[in-house]
Amino acid sequence: MATYGQFYYDGLNFATCTSVYDDAALTIVASDGWYSQGGIFRQMLNGILLAATPCPSCTVPCGSPINASGGFGVYRATFDFGNSKGAAVINFNVGNNDNPIPDKMTWTFNGQAASEYSSVLGGYLSGYIGAADVDSSNNFECSCCSDCNTSIYGNNGITTQNGSNGVAQPNVPVYTYTNGVFQQAQGQTANIAAWSGNNSPDQSLSLCSANGTPTTPWRVFNATMVVPVPVAASDTTVEIEISAPCSSTFFAFTVNCPTLLSGFPASGIQANETNACAATKSGTIYHVGVNTLGISGRPVSQGGPLAATPDTQMGIHDWVFADQYGVTPMASGWYGITNTIGGVLTSQAMFVSTDGIITTLNTCVSCSNEIFISTLRPACTDFCDGTNYTISSAKETANCATYLTLSIGDQITGAALTPGWYAYAATSTNTTVGTYRMMQIGVTNNVVSLQECSGVNCVGI
Repeated sequence: MATYGQFYYDGLNFATCTSVYDDAALTIVASDGWYSQGGIFRQMLNGILLAATPCPSCTVPCGSPINASGGFGVYRATFDFGNSKGAAVINFNVGNNDNPIPDKMTWTFNGQAASEYSSVLGGYLSGYIGAADVDSSNNFECSCCSDCNTSIYGNNGITTQNGSNGVAQPNVPVYTYTNGVFQQAQGQTANIAAWSGNNSPDQSLSLCSANGTPTTPWRVFNATMVVPVPVAASDTTVEIEISAPCSSTFFAFTVNCPTLLSGFPASGIQANETNACAATKSGTIYHVGVNTLGISGRPVSQGGPLAATPDTQMGIHDWVFADQYGVTPMASGWYGITNTIGGVLTSQAMFVSTDGIITTLNTCVSCSNEIFISTLRPACTDFCDGTNYTISSAKETANCATYLTLSIGDQITGAALTPGWYAYAATSTNTTVGTYRMMQIGVTNNVVSLQECSGVNCVGI
């Protein structure tokens, strides 16, 4: 890491000067070493500056995918967010799909650091992810990681039960991502500390099976991390560090640019699933989808391929937050939400784990057509002028509201309705003989106003 200081040079600019000095009088020659200014770096040797060279690009634009391989060590890259705000989503893949070599990614941004992921098949993961050399019973060496330095970690290598078996690796090489490739940083080393097994936050490795492959391949595919980038964040770059303890490694990842998260109508926390289905959804929960890329390469024998889930739909193992920036995870418990599945608004109950991900997502029981509505009219008073309108379309709300309990903020489930005015009733009827009221529907099928006729006028309920 560069350090900054006050120096002086004997020329019109740093690119053409001869030497660097510690004083303004140019009498004390600065120490030999590397100096840079304005995108130019030069080495001073025996008091003389050598050729000027443009500084290499040390930051990577967010959204740039990286694929890399190499020996054991620590790999570092810096990504630039610019002025973008929101949540930056990282997709991380270790090894290849059936052979996930253990690696650990850590992001550091704005004074925070984390090594936590969620994947559509594996759920919450932390620390080292991939597959172990042996399972918790010390059986069945995995082909994916037979090279994980067993001479260092012991005959069993890296295990699901004991992690690195208490062994650390000091003074490993450091590789920095510069000009599109990881290059070994001369003179720099790092330590890979000893770590514990799957019963700790240090590791979430797949178990092995008798045929030498992980029993749950693809469980770490597209392991998804979330970097919160709120408006108040002062940093504009995120530091990525990958610890690679095996004798060789290969991995791929993308640090996506920050964007505001998609929100869904939601209730407050509830005691159980039944209450979640019945609760009014007057709040908003935001999510980071973990299956937005799908798993096209997953073989049929392993339940594939797995189609992508659109960002407009909440899915199992998604991260969920109380804000659009991913700063505040939702508290653990049951919530009622209005999900969009195949373009249809669907009332669901979800359970959020203590890790802040969705672990249960169930569709609520049908309300059995609690209300009926008319066709769209542009004005509320259209239903009060004596014209007969049929009220015959069966509808339900996300909280199973009835004709008498329907309230502002409720949401009509099913296909999206065109915003405007509708008459509604408890039974299939019409505006000539039936008892009815009017509701105004907003852009997300939510009720924004409730009225009834007073002569030819509409009045609020």
